[in-house]
Amino acid sequence: MKKFLICALALIALAGCETEPIYEWDEKSRINEYVTWIDNHICSQMVDQLDFVFQASAYRDSLLLGSGTDVVIKRQFSNRHFKPVTFNQLGEIASYQCVMDEVEIVHNGISLDQDGAVWKAYGRMDRFWLDVYQQPKTEYCQFTVSRSNGRYTLSGGMIHNGLFQEYFTMSNFNNLHFTTSIAEVMVCSDLDNNIYETKQTLRYCFNGEVMAVGAGHIDADKQPRPDVYLTLEGLTGHNGKEYIEGIPVFGGIPYFNEGCIRATLLNGQSDTYWSIVIDYTEGGFNYQKLSK
Repeated sequence: MKKFLICALALIALAGCETEPIYEWDEKSRINEYVTWIDNHICSQMVDQLDFVFQASAYRDSLLLGSGTDVVIKRQFSNRHFKPVTFNQLGEIASYQCVMDEVEIVHNGISLDQDGAVWKAYGRMDRFWLDVYQQPKTEYCQFTVSRSNGRYTLSGGMIHNGLFQEYFTMSNFNNLHFTTSIAEVMVCSDLDNNIYETKQTLRYCFNGEVMAVGAGHIDADKQPRPDVYLTLEGLTGHNGKEYIEGIPVFGGIPYFNEGCIRATLLNGQSDTYWSIVIDYTEGGFNYQKLSK
């Protein structure tokens, strides 16, 4: 019996020492993964984070008009899994939780619906995995949305993350401009009684440049994730996710249906890169790798 127990423990120890499998990715699989990363984690989450800033401005507008603030809270800030918003001494939204752990808002007193507006978002995010490659426990970012002559400029950078992922993506904006229009989506406001309502959200059209770094990110085959240089050309879309009582349902409708992204991906070596064009249509996107 004792001998059997020793053998069993030895087998358990050996099982615990097994190395994590290393996956072999061919070029097509790797590029497909990176295109999905660009579309979902960088560009789509840029829309998500802008939505919060614009809705914070809409809350302030409603507050000044003396009506409708509860509508804005319900529309954008009612996810019960997030911390409640906080307010400043004027009753305006001062901080909220979104893709990042927490974002603080500072503005120059002009609504984002008006020229001259400058709204700054100061974001921070704590890592869920703290023992990986000596990464800092907390990352910070700051981005600014300003408006002039009916056109917005996005400057600074954002933190992007999926659902509690080990690594973050850090993006920086260069000469990135956009315009907005109104889009409507259906949301479920009362699941028990099957009540659906129309929600107004913003549709964005982007032109300009983004640089994104998969900070410390190691892919499934142990290769470092590349730096990505993006040029957005008429990239147009909005957050089309379904919401049930303020909680988003991931997957389903794509964000963008017009325009293109021209991407240059450094493949871990200064002289090795891919050039990719991602074209968006009503049915989603397709992409092609360009010759070097």
